[in-house]
Amino acid sequence: MPTKQCYVKVNEAKVYKSVIDDKPKTPINRLLLGTYIEVIGREGNWLNIKSINDQTGWIKESDTCNEAGLRCFFADVGQGDGILLEIGDIKIIIDGGKNASLKTFMSDWKYKYAIDKNDVTHINHLFITHLDDDHFNGLIELINDTNYTFENIYFAGISKFKEGKFNTKVGETVKVENVSYLKTIYETLDDIELDDKLNDSIKEFIEAVKTKGQTCPIKTRRLESYCKLLEKKFDNKTFKVEVLGPISKTINGKPYFIYFGEESKTINGHSLVLKITFESFRMLLGGDLNEKSQKYLIDEHKDQNENDNSFKADVYKVGHHGANDFSIEFLKWVSPKASVFSSGDNDTYGHPSATAIGCAGKYSSSMKPLVFSTELARSYSKDTILYGTIFLRSNGTQTYIAQMKEGGKESDPWEAYEVI
Repeated sequence: MPTKQCYVKVNEAKVYKSVIDDKPKTPINRLLLGTYIEVIGREGNWLNIKSINDQTGWIKESDTCNEAGLRCFFADVGQGDGILLEIGDIKIIIDGGKNASLKTFMSDWKYKYAIDKNDVTHINHLFITHLDDDHFNGLIELINDTNYTFENIYFAGISKFKEGKFNTKVGETVKVENVSYLKTIYETLDDIELDDKLNDSIKEFIEAVKTKGQTCPIKTRRLESYCKLLEKKFDNKTFKVEVLGPISKTINGKPYFIYFGEESKTINGHSLVLKITFESFRMLLGGDLNEKSQKYLIDEHKDQNENDNSFKADVYKVGHHGANDFSIEFLKWVSPKASVFSSGDNDTYGHPSATAIGCAGKYSSSMKPLVFSTELARSYSKDTILYGTIFLRSNGTQTYIAQMKEGGKESDPWEAYEVI
């Protein structure tokens, strides 16, 4: 029997108030697959446990195990992206939204137990898909927070500037054989000069990283397709993080990026594209990719994808918050069983678009496609906001995605679906 810690083995495992004569009485909660629980006693086939918010109750011992599996949280950060991923002893953040929403999620809920004990939470890997405010600005406050330390920070290598430093706001462009390229690419955050021409929020972010680095060593690094990054076994199951984009061209011995005709399309189009694998489960995170960049990735990865379906995924974090600017062929490549949109209310972009939502279902590989949205999952009561975080859990073979019910009872809080 687990004595110090264990995890929920099945999805939506029932927790009861009491057990009498080996029979449970009064359901009080349901716990998602992989939820951490502390065992404080037992009676027959039942374990007395302490779980979320120190709630105590009884759970079937057969519904518990010693494997946590993969846990992924698509946080509701409004108009932006913010993802937290946990597996074994590794914690990963992919983007941080524009405001403090990710920090609020982490400090007021996810890691509140650690903060209450004055423990520091260590983030092993922080990925910034690209340096647009709605993907990194919310990280500044998190990095400045003494409750967190960071080890590695990865980015796509493109910064943003004010008028006058280069011929575009993302750097210097040149033409080579009648093709426009962006040549201003940085290998580390330290390589970016902190002058008055640098985008203000990027400057503030880099300064926060440098200050944090005085108390905990932080490595920063540019990533692109085919970078070897992370592969580790957890409970004899393989976990991997692979980089599928962006892709540079080597010209005069240096990396150049295709210039997609506009500043915004270029920085968005060269977002980090990450493939997360845990045993048979696959997830693709698409940053703010647009149609031009998706077609470019298709052309560059065509031979490889035909050999191993490298872009195919069970779960797809849809690019650019569900904008209309996407490639049907790329979506066919991904062919997800479940899609997740991260967007906000009252934005001027209309994300997610009806077309993107419809196509996510149409080009799914599932007979019953799943489409989730942080914006649609959010709800309001008279005096509170129920944030629309999307919860993903996988043991490597079974995967579930859930969101909180708007009017759910404490004994049945989840609207959960298996990804099949």
